Amino acid sequence: KREASTGIILIWQFQGMEADIGLDLEEEGSLLPDEILESIFGHLNYCDLLLSASLVCKRWNRIANDENLWKSLCFDEFAVSDSEGSWKVLFAQRHETWNSVKSSHIITVESQLLEIDTTDNTASYLPKYKARVGVARSDGPIKLMPLGDTPFFAFFEVNIIDGSDLATVGIGITDKDYALAQPGWRNWSYGYHGDDGRAYHATGHGFDWGPTFTTGDVIGLLYNCSDKTICYTKNGRMLGAMFGGVRLDLKLSRFAVGLHRQNHKVSVNFGKLPFQFDVKKYARDPKQFESSITKTFKESDYFSDGEDDDGS
Repeated sequence: KREASTGIILIWQFQGMEADIGLDLEEEGSLLPDEILESIFGHLNYCDLLLSASLVCKRWNRIANDENLWKSLCFDEFAVSDSEGSWKVLFAQRHETWNSVKSSHIITVESQLLEIDTTDNTASYLPKYKARVGVARSDGPIKLMPLGDTPFFAFFEVNIIDGSDLATVGIGITDKDYALAQPGWRNWSYGYHGDDGRAYHATGHGFDWGPTFTTGDVIGLLYNCSDKTICYTKNGRMLGAMFGGVRLDLKLSRFAVGLHRQNHKVSVNFGKLPFQFDVKKYARDPKQFESSITKTFKESDYFSDGEDDDGS
């Protein structure tokens, strides 16, 4: 869809032919009708549309700045169907936010346990250690996806590259200083663990909840700040809301992955690569996704004896 540079070259070549045979690009009878140009422009990326196509001539500039074009782009790219202001300005704002979201990467304070590669956001448990948990977490606050009329959820996915038979991998949300424990083992954290499929919050014992996961699986975590739920997906399919009534301070919260076994390896995707889960469809209407698991834990269900239980 977005062969941007190729599209620009083809248009320039075609319009260049018009110039070669003596046609004026500004003439109403130019070879490419407005509707066709608008359709082509709809397949260009943001930079090519603003910095290239709009500068070719007055006619192209007019079409490239048409609000109907930007309305269509806002719907296609960011699932926005309603705006009271300029669609072009809205697209620019969402585009900037999206670049910020997808440029997130993972970090760790436990470099003695984990090897982090920020070029592809992978975390590997070092082979010389065992029985200690290494935690990789997002480098900054959790950010809402710039999708929907009003952005209302955050999301990331974890690809289990090597998880042996059952992955001792925990995927969840922690505070910014969390370390040396699987997500969900301690207070202020929530987690879904691959080796037992259990839900964890402030406990090392957990609650039976969903399927296990291992090598080759892709697990997504979605925090819906509208209904205050933490949901999980597996291989692009919605599992359901694991926790309800969760009021996060996004500035203090981090997406996190815990690794607990030698040679385990995961890659984390904040949006730089296509998600397996259809986030745009979810943004348009979350009710389209039927949960395969209907059990949701509320605050009154959480195991807590007043002490941190690290699962060891």
